[in-house]
Amino acid sequence: MAQAQNTSKINLGLNLRIFQLNESAIKKLPSNLKYVRAYGADFSNKSLDVNGNLYRSKQNKVDQFIKLVTDRNLKVIWCPIVSKDGRTMQGEFEFIEYLKLRGVQFHAIQVFGEFYLPKYYSGKIHPKGKGVIEQVRKEDLPAMLTMWVPAIKERLPEVEIYITCASHQNGNSRAEKYRKAFTDVILKWAKAKGYDQGFCFHMYAGNKSQEGGNEEAVYTDINFLHIINQIKSVLPNAPIHLCEGGYFRKDDKEINKLGEFASKAQDALGDGIIVLHLLQGKGQFAWYDKNGITVVGNYFINKFFDKKKRNLIDWIRSLLGLI
Repeated sequence: MAQAQNTSKINLGLNLRIFQLNESAIKKLPSNLKYVRAYGADFSNKSLDVNGNLYRSKQNKVDQFIKLVTDRNLKVIWCPIVSKDGRTMQGEFEFIEYLKLRGVQFHAIQVFGEFYLPKYYSGKIHPKGKGVIEQVRKEDLPAMLTMWVPAIKERLPEVEIYITCASHQNGNSRAEKYRKAFTDVILKWAKAKGYDQGFCFHMYAGNKSQEGGNEEAVYTDINFLHIINQIKSVLPNAPIHLCEGGYFRKDDKEINKLGEFASKAQDALGDGIIVLHLLQGKGQFAWYDKNGITVVGNYFINKFFDKKKRNLIDWIRSLLGLI
């Protein structure tokens, strides 16, 4: 098994959703955490109205977020709500400027979410208003990039930009071919426009049902180099980051796969940022569930945060209301 590396050597980030903005949890975050990746959708009222109302409905959560990142000096990788016609753009910029005025440090803007997923291709709107807000296909990407990337560079010149590519394992399935083609469209645009910023991708490994076909691909045997080499073949000097990743375990016997996943990612990316997507319950990298700290949680604490083991255990227990 590949040995998990010490986090002092990892450009480590975590997704905001793991924190749940719990005050007790925030106080006990590991000291070597550098980045927090946040989604615009986490704070919005799900409306695409840009008349000043995009984020207003969750002000309490916004205040908690500001306190988290300013108290801990964390840099933010922001994933905005990107629309095809730009109707969310002004609301996004206004909100980012508001956060900056309140002391939030933005490291990067992640352009696009997972627009390569089948649900975006079909454009099927979730009946409860969640998930897809409009149809997006690879043919839409050049116009969207031409609209959003220059605007971000103009309004936020000090912030890095990461364009989200579609990871794959170089397979021959219809989905794999589409994911490769999706990234090819992005790279063709980037080459033509002289794009000099970074790229990112999402990658999950393990065992998980793909019912409905609307979820991120999960691979039993991962190779990060397929997507990395695809990007490097066009833009060899481009920075590349893993902005969302994790491992879905089949059972507790697969606990060592967590260390393998993290080590493979770090070896492949070098200096790239690794953002781990940690969720409650039975999902990828689940640290805790209704029964307490999971074996994944204990493994992750021991392997990655050994010097902070006591604090992290207390933090997770606090999330469960045990302390």
